[in-house]
Amino acid sequence: MNVADARVIGTRNAIRKSFLELLRNKTVNRITVREICEMSRINRSTFYKHYRDIPDVLEKMEEEILSGLTENLKPTLPRMESYLDMVMTEMKARGDIYLILASENADPDFPAKIFWCCYRAVYPQFERKFPYLTDAQRDMVYRFLAQGSGGILSGWIRDGMQEPKEKVIDLLLRLNGGAVSLLQ
Repeated sequence: MNVADARVIGTRNAIRKSFLELLRNKTVNRITVREICEMSRINRSTFYKHYRDIPDVLEKMEEEILSGLTENLKPTLPRMESYLDMVMTEMKARGDIYLILASENADPDFPAKIFWCCYRAVYPQFERKFPYLTDAQRDMVYRFLAQGSGGILSGWIRDGMQEPKEKVIDLLLRLNGGAVSLLQ
């Protein structure tokens, strides 16, 4: 990595850090470029070299998280325990970002974006596991399992991830396994 690349990365990180800090106390539509520039110690033209506007910062951060989640999902999908472990490890490593981006101040649709990201990755397995269900039924089963699991994971994040992830994974596997066993 050359010096110019390092500066670009450093500037983007400073902008994102300032943006996240502001999101803790303000809604995204109340944050100004001026505030981010002051906190990041950059000028407005530097901000606009990297982002179109404030919503673009949020959008790019979400895209980065969803892209990383999708890439990390691929090798873990055959085993639900591995999948949950990967998701929770990622959430724990970047807990503040998930918590802030899923808050009322940021994008209220972010949890749904995570849901659909995972849906696209997991759905082919649902087709193989439940060939006797219609597409509509498989969709309902996925929604039931994912939204219940998502609620538990959201609560785990909001509670500061105090409960050991292994206990949460065990609970999710038992709850989801019990629900799935009713379909067989």
